[in-house]
Amino acid sequence: MEDYPFSMLITALLLIGNWWLASRVSYARGKFARENNSEGFDHSAQIYMQTDFMHIFRNHANFHEHLMVFLPVFWLSAICYSDLLAAFFGSLFLFGRAMYAKNYPTSHRAGFLISLFSFFILLIGVAVKAIYIITDK
Repeated sequence: MEDYPFSMLITALLLIGNWWLASRVSYARGKFARENNSEGFDHSAQIYMQTDFMHIFRNHANFHEHLMVFLPVFWLSAICYSDLLAAFFGSLFLFGRAMYAKNYPTSHRAGFLISLFSFFILLIGVAVKAIYIITDK
């Protein structure tokens, strides 16, 4: 793993971001339960009717959904090409997801597009490398 210090750092930062957004969901559950004077409210289906809670919940869910498809492509890129190249696009992805989280739900499109761009660049790179390896034999 000593060959991938930048990829390790980006992965750690992405996981910290995921944890931070998850902690916001946990806090929001308690907050909205207190506001509704109901201890069971935070784990009932009723909480999903709260617009403010849903913004926090979906913000984390969107981050998590994208993280799960990004990490494999990110690490394959680091292995196939270079740690620094993968870290550059990983940083771009992280920046885009941070913009997305900060501006959700009103103006998150730019953050989404930045993170999507970095994902697709890495995905195309991995696919090209796989095709090259397959056809080079």
